Amino acid sequence: MTTFADNQAYEPQNRLLMATSLSDNPETGKTDFVVTERYVTGLVNFIKDSATPLTIALQGEWGSGKTSLMNTLYEKLCPQDKDKKNKFTGEFIGITINTWEYSMLATPEVTVFNILGRLVKELSPEDSKAKRKWNKFRKNIGGFIYRFGRDLTKSAVNTATFNVGGAVIESVTRSEIENDENDDVSLSELREALEVAIKERLGLDSKDDKKVSKKDGNEQTPKGIIIFVDDLDRLNPPVAVQILELLKNVFTLKHCIFVLAIDYDVVVKGLEPKFGKLTAKNEREFRSFFDKIIQVPFSIPVNNYQPQDFVKESLQSIGYLNKNDDEKPYLDVIKKSVGNNPRSLKRLINTLSLLKCIKSVDDDNKLLNFIIVAIQICYPRVYSLLVDKPDFEKWDYKFAVREGIAINEDDISDWEDVLKVACSADVYLTRRYDDIQALFADIKNELPKGKSIGETLQGIMESTSVTGVKADTGNEAFDKKRFISKLHERVRQSINQKRPDIDEITPKNNTGNGGFNLFTDEEGRKYGVKFVPSYNQDKDEVKMAVEMSTRITRSMPEMKDLELEDMLMQTGMKNDLSKFNYVVMRLLKDGLITSKNGNYGSYEQELKDMHKQGHMSGDITHDAEYQISGSPKYFEDEKVANALADLIIANYDFRKATTALNI
Repeated sequence: MTTFADNQAYEPQNRLLMATSLSDNPETGKTDFVVTERYVTGLVNFIKDSATPLTIALQGEWGSGKTSLMNTLYEKLCPQDKDKKNKFTGEFIGITINTWEYSMLATPEVTVFNILGRLVKELSPEDSKAKRKWNKFRKNIGGFIYRFGRDLTKSAVNTATFNVGGAVIESVTRSEIENDENDDVSLSELREALEVAIKERLGLDSKDDKKVSKKDGNEQTPKGIIIFVDDLDRLNPPVAVQILELLKNVFTLKHCIFVLAIDYDVVVKGLEPKFGKLTAKNEREFRSFFDKIIQVPFSIPVNNYQPQDFVKESLQSIGYLNKNDDEKPYLDVIKKSVGNNPRSLKRLINTLSLLKCIKSVDDDNKLLNFIIVAIQICYPRVYSLLVDKPDFEKWDYKFAVREGIAINEDDISDWEDVLKVACSADVYLTRRYDDIQALFADIKNELPKGKSIGETLQGIMESTSVTGVKADTGNEAFDKKRFISKLHERVRQSINQKRPDIDEITPKNNTGNGGFNLFTDEEGRKYGVKFVPSYNQDKDEVKMAVEMSTRITRSMPEMKDLELEDMLMQTGMKNDLSKFNYVVMRLLKDGLITSKNGNYGSYEQELKDMHKQGHMSGDITHDAEYQISGSPKYFEDEKVANALADLIIANYDFRKATTALNI
């Protein structure tokens, strides 16, 4: 078998791509892939001639290029001269604020005030007059923070000590603030103070906003300030909304344009505690909140990206495609999976490059491998189904049950029904179902002649598992419901093979745990076996208790003073208990189960010890409890299913026999 890693590397035209991976750092000043030039030019021209104040929202999903576009706008609108200590030389002064950094270990309120402090620091010129203003700002902000925080939290603050733009307010004590003659430090006064600083920074007269002529007449003064606010959608949605609410009054600063990177879906999630889940009836409330803050929404035009050259050159640079290979089938797969999202595309290329480095791809099945990796990155839930059963044409009701897919057996006519129901549980997968279905058709079309789906995909799955977030069950977040469902299916199959005559065993449902009901006697009593799993994430270990209904009471008064052996002989259950004990003893000896009540080698040994200690005054036998421990993957082993099946069958036979004896 040859792999594409064995081929000679293709040298691309763009030597910057001669690496094993692509960086996910936001682009700066590059618009050929992230945003087409006409959109950038249009935004730049719009901002240059806009009236202020103004707030623009750059909207887009995760990885769509919001930060890259913001960086490009900054470079074009707020150029700096590196030879003059990064002095702004363009029409605007640029200020960049990363809310993620300011929100670390801080409340939303403190985050906002830290942002305000950053603005004050950036807007204050370095001269004596500005220094006095800066000190005034410090006290104003300190008092404002104290009062605003006090009103919000209803708690006392002894000293208003805050880190504001790198300057610590240490001297503004609670007493000084409350006894200050100018007690009312309102947000509007703070905003007015900021506007004074802005005018001075822009060289404007404080009264009529006209330009103040410079002595030499040569220095160009900027006409406005652009504040770029990034990473709001990296915050917890309710926190992001709180920050927007607290900042909305600050956005009305004259001569300022705020450019925010925010995904509207984050705003929606953040408003759900206030308005409830988004519906057609309350959509207006969500939209009204957004519109009050944002005057100009700009959605990142992902659908207009032109990634063809980027994809082709990237695949060639990592040696996945040769110069003469047709890239169209690969672009078609991208269209059905990651689309034009820059971050997802880079992740796809990097994953393929890693597989190339470890020589994990058959050169004859490159496109098929490409499809599987695209599914892995874009549709991980679907990929996990393929990992569990690569031969997807054999997906049936039993497979659906094992995977925790809620579907009726009568509703399944073929494997596509299982896929559709699995996708219907997720809004995103439902929306992309046609693309997912088309990718499965592509898999079938790309199968080598004479090779089955299961045989071909099994090898690909083994290779691509190293690049999956969930490489195997042991590394997945423990899904108790799915764990029990799969275990039920395997144990049931083992019982059917061992004892096809038993038709009185059914899985326990909706108990929060698992197990089987064995049968119900004439008095309506249920007998059964219960599974109670617990998961230790640090050890990636499941400890599952197996609780069995083997308790028999001393129903006859004459048994009061009898020893265990005598009670067994009198009731006629000695032989039946011996059969049950034999199964337990064998499983204990093989190490497949352990006793929960002590280090006993058999059930009878445990019973004798309990009687000797006086713990069985009202019973002949007690409910047996055993434990099985191991990784989640261990419970998929056939020997575990067989051991549980043996216990259940032994319990079934024992209870049937003792019920017939009327004990």
